[in-house]
Amino acid sequence: MRMANRKVYLVDTENVGSAWTQLLPGKGSKDVIILFFTENSPGISYNDLDTIRQYPSAFELIECTPGKNGLDFQLVSYLGYLIRSAPKTEYIIITNDTGYDAVVRFWSS
Repeated sequence: MRMANRKVYLVDTENVGSAWTQLLPGKGSKDVIILFFTENSPGISYNDLDTIRQYPSAFELIECTPGKNGLDFQLVSYLGYLIRSAPKTEYIIITNDTGYDAVVRFWSS
C-alpha cells in the first residue's frame, strides 16, 4: 500500500489553543495546516506568536460560526469536502475532543 505523500491537519483551536504550533517545524512542503477558529478560541501567547512568524505561509485560517459544537460540525463538513476532492491525502484532526471519533471511524472504513 502506498503511503500518502501529503498530510492535511485540521485543527480544532477551541480545544487545543495554539498547541498546533508544534507541527510547524516538522511540516512537509506539501503538508497543509488548517486552523478552524471562532470567537471562543483562546488567544495565542507571545512565544507561540514568535514561532508562527517563522512560518508565515504554513497554515490557513477558517473562521467558523460559533454555537454548540458549531466548529466541530464545520470542521467535519470541510473534511468530507476535502476527502472527496483528494482521497489519497492523509487527514489528521488535531483536537482534545473525542466527539470526532465517530467521523474518523466512518471515513476510515
